[in-house]
Amino acid sequence: MDFPVDFRCPISMELMQDPVTISTGVTYERKNIEKWLFSYNNKTCPTTMQRINSFDITPNHTLKRLILAWQNEEAARSCDSRPVRSLKHDELVSLLATMESTPFKVNSLKKLRAIVGLGHEVKDDFMSL
Repeated sequence: MDFPVDFRCPISMELMQDPVTISTGVTYERKNIEKWLFSYNNKTCPTTMQRINSFDITPNHTLKRLILAWQNEEAARSCDSRPVRSLKHDELVSLLATMESTPFKVNSLKKLRAIVGLGHEVKDDFMSL
């Protein structure tokens, strides 16, 4: 599953579970920034390379809520797996059947292109056929 770039830890590039912010204003996954600062004894921000004077780590509750809301929305979207049918669904099916049964495909292809050009819902419906 792909996720928004702002939800990625700049160190690991993975989805953050426990986002924290350091004194430079950059947010990281807690375990990654703690390892950077305390295990490797770095004194700079890994993103900006600024010298860090304060090693205080502040939980980023707002970002955590945004990530959780996004995850819940994605989970709800994946549970609703029934295909979306457009208003032109029957016409798409009919055109595809006509194209299979006739050697004269140009008119059907022109109609198909016009229908698919009506919008994303129709394109998605066409792709699900």
